[in-house]
Amino acid sequence: MITTLTDIMTALQALNVGFAGISEPNGNIGAWLRITPSGSSDYHYDTARVEPFQFQILVKHSNELTAITYMDTIKDALEAMDIMTYVHPNFIEKDEKRALYSAMFQTTIYKGVN
Repeated sequence: MITTLTDIMTALQALNVGFAGISEPNGNIGAWLRITPSGSSDYHYDTARVEPFQFQILVKHSNELTAITYMDTIKDALEAMDIMTYVHPNFIEKDEKRALYSAMFQTTIYKGVN
């Protein structure tokens, strides 16, 4: 899982959308990742398994249109990595300082026989 998570975070950091990793960035601008509960693994006869890996991306920005644009950029980049969007970008909340958007994604991790 760590390798997959590192690959995702490296790709998102290259997008110039203020991606801060797994911690919410300070201030009113930025994006971050939260790991979410995933289903159970599929086990194979040779003891290999396929594990689902689900996560949420949150984007906040003082300009709502920019938040939407950043979220869409992130979604396109992840889908190009064969990561499925299972909850498309959507509005979470807006206050006097920033707008918050979120989307949820799923991929699988293959764990082969040692």
